[in-house]
Amino acid sequence: MPLPIAVLHGNFPQGTLDQPCLLDHKDLRVLLHEFGHCLQHVLTRSPHHTLSGISELGRDSAEFAGQVFERWCSSREFLLWLSDHYQTGQRLTEAQVDTALTSINAYDSWPTGQLLMSALFDFELHLAQGDGRTVQQVFDAVQREVPHLNIPSWCRFANSFDYLVTGYEASVYAYKWSGVLASEAFKRFQQEWVFNASTGKEFRETVLAPGGSQSLLQSIEAFLKQPLPLDFFPAAVNRYQTADR
Repeated sequence: MPLPIAVLHGNFPQGTLDQPCLLDHKDLRVLLHEFGHCLQHVLTRSPHHTLSGISELGRDSAEFAGQVFERWCSSREFLLWLSDHYQTGQRLTEAQVDTALTSINAYDSWPTGQLLMSALFDFELHLAQGDGRTVQQVFDAVQREVPHLNIPSWCRFANSFDYLVTGYEASVYAYKWSGVLASEAFKRFQQEWVFNASTGKEFRETVLAPGGSQSLLQSIEAFLKQPLPLDFFPAAVNRYQTADR
């Protein structure tokens, strides 16, 4: 059986002779996110091509593995372990890490708002097809629902919204939904220590390895060793869960 191949591509600052490639926190999140996708692709054991690899769990949960590995960037233990200075070897203190995480979390409403606006815009474009509105008029209507961002009228957000042509049609919401599921799954790592090898192995066996032989929700519940509460899901998903059980 041929082995899977994954290539991680990232647009990171190039190192020089005097200074290696240094990643800020945002770059680190991108690196771990894409690394999660790579692991999802190469660790599946499904013998069927259509049920294996990065697309095995369906578009609505395709971002789950990447979102899980992003969670390490919000872990105090992980950042303390990683953050030695490239010249002196001096590590950040717990107080410095806590301050940095507090600052990062304080501004999280902006990327969250942009993600929600993007998902709403994606939905509305597909729902509004043929109603006579221009793309910009659709965007203006959506922005009024997320006034927190206050994007100026001269900014043409839709012109750079590349998700419409990269396979995410009407599925941009997957980033937020996958993020919710990833936060739930990462709770076990937080409880058992983020470097716990046994926990990591079980995550591999219960979530990454099965491929499309079971749903993502089933895999998460197997990893957490308990069912997700029904009030965790939106109403539409709640009905499916109840019927499935």
